[in-house]
Amino acid sequence: MAVTDPTAIKFCNERVRVYADLKAQLCYFAQVFDDEWQAKDMNTLIPAGGGDIEDSATTGDGRTIITADDVRALRQRVTDDLAILENQAQFNTILKPAVNPTKA
Repeated sequence: MAVTDPTAIKFCNERVRVYADLKAQLCYFAQVFDDEWQAKDMNTLIPAGGGDIEDSATTGDGRTIITADDVRALRQRVTDDLAILENQAQFNTILKPAVNPTKA
């Protein structure tokens, strides 16, 4: 039986499809992030325990100061998203409702 409730349809259009788009875009961006991480040898340039990232946040521009360990922890989240991208059955559950899963 088809779902015809206007609230459910609105939720699917405004939340489900939008989330699927964003998640697909994130997974594609994770691939770009990982390729660049490898190409630029960020494991060496941003070593574990490497201290603060000395960008303009360290001079008080309002952003939170991040450390090398913060960056490497985020890198792990990228790896998690890559695992989704690489599992075709899992990624298809994201792509099916997506309307605009633009690659980065």
